[in-house]
Amino acid sequence: MTRNDTEAARPTHHGHRTVVTVPDTPVAVVLIAVALAALWLRPTLIGFADPPLVLAVVFGAVLAVGLVVPVPRLKSSPVIASAQSRLVSLSVCAVGLLAVGAAQLLVGHARTVPLAGRYVLLDVVAAVAEEAFFRRLVYGFLRPYGAAIAIVGSTASFALVHLTTYGAWVLPLDLAVGALFAWQREATGRWTVPAITHVVANLLVVW
Repeated sequence: MTRNDTEAARPTHHGHRTVVTVPDTPVAVVLIAVALAALWLRPTLIGFADPPLVLAVVFGAVLAVGLVVPVPRLKSSPVIASAQSRLVSLSVCAVGLLAVGAAQLLVGHARTVPLAGRYVLLDVVAAVAEEAFFRRLVYGFLRPYGAAIAIVGSTASFALVHLTTYGAWVLPLDLAVGALFAWQREATGRWTVPAITHVVANLLVVW
């Protein structure tokens, strides 16, 4: 590790927030770009081999990238007590679940490509992988530039990679859902909360 990398890894204080920075490496940028490309090219990739296997590999790789690549950590002060933090997470999660449930009742089942929604386990893996990637990694890299940029950036990229799979008609819905997930991430500081909501949303489509 170079001296610049060591200095970049040290906590820096800005008012009431503490930013723990992580060096932005070319490798991380390449991995993010490759993961986005893989999600965008899903309809093409499944034509080369067994579709469920291809999708499992794609989402497995996206999950690995989303979990392994380091991101800056932004901690608020004062520190919220663990019990209060859990209560906030549960409340925000409940709001998200109510929102996707209400949307399901109002909109009904989305018209998806033939493979989507047929394999419950794959739907669960896909939801967790996308949240680890978009709400942990993409959101985390953008968050030091402000909550608005992180929310817009992660939401827009999430919606755009679904265009090739579901078509332009679902873009407004994906933007709304992506914004909900990003809000959950901002409100709780956890990517696992929107992951739970995303899993339930996917299962509602299958149900």
